[in-house]
Amino acid sequence: MEFELLGRHSRLVKEIRSLSSHSERLEKGLFVVEGIRVIEELIASKVRIMHLLLAERLLNSDVTVWAEEVKAQQSGVKIWIAADSVMEDISSTKSDQGILAVAEMPQVGSKDILRNDKLLVLSQVQDPGNVGTLIRSALAFGFQAVLACGGADPFNARAVRSSAGAVFHLPVLHCGDDELEEWCQRLVKEEFALITAEAHGGLSINKVKFPKRMALVLGAEVKGVDRSWQNEAHIKVHIPLEAKSESLNVAAAGAIIMFKTTC
Repeated sequence: MEFELLGRHSRLVKEIRSLSSHSERLEKGLFVVEGIRVIEELIASKVRIMHLLLAERLLNSDVTVWAEEVKAQQSGVKIWIAADSVMEDISSTKSDQGILAVAEMPQVGSKDILRNDKLLVLSQVQDPGNVGTLIRSALAFGFQAVLACGGADPFNARAVRSSAGAVFHLPVLHCGDDELEEWCQRLVKEEFALITAEAHGGLSINKVKFPKRMALVLGAEVKGVDRSWQNEAHIKVHIPLEAKSESLNVAAAGAIIMFKTTC
C-alpha cells in the first residue's frame, strides 16, 4: 500500500496543531491520540478515526503493516507519512513514538450519563494527567460514566494518554464551571447518592456501605470538593492515613475509594 506524504505546511498539520486548544477541539469535534498502545484502544472502540500519521522513520517497520490492517478495518481512515521533524513538531510529548491519530469526538449527552448507576464526578480537577488516570481507574473499578465539571478537558492529548484509552470505552462528558451547581442539583433529583471525598472529614471508607446508585465526587487538587457538592452530599468519606501523611494525590485517592466501592 502506498501512503500519502504530509507536508509541513499542509492544512492537516495546521489543524492538528490547533487541536491543542480546548475551544478548537469543541468547534471541530476532533481530538488527537498519540502512541501505538492508546491508538490500539481507539481502534478497539466505536470512536471513528479520521487520520493516521506515521513518522518517516517507521516506513520499513512492522508499523506500516499494522497501519494497512487498520485501514482495512476502518473505512474512511486516511494514512499519511510525515517527516520525523514534522511529527516531533506536532507531538505533545518530548519523545514521540512516531504515530498519531486524529479522531472524532464521541457524542455524549446528559442522558448517556444519567442512565447509569455508578458515576465518577470530577469537580474542577485541573491536571490532565490526573483526569486521565482517574478515568482509567473508573473503568477498572466498574464505574459506568464520568462527568467532568470544569477543570482539564478529558480529551486533552495528555489526559487521553494518561487514561490508557479508557476515555474511549466510557461515556465521558465535560461541562463548564458554570454548570457545576446545575449538575449537582440534577444528580440529587435523579436520586444519586452524592459521596464526596474529603481530606480528613466524614466517615472512614472502611466504615461505609456504598449505595448502588451513587456519584463519587472528587475535587480539585488544592481546594478540594466545591461547596455546592459538599452542601448536597449524602455521605462524606476520607481515607485513613498515617499521622505523618498529610494527604494523597487526587488520582491515588480516587483509585483507592473507587476500589473500595467494589468490596
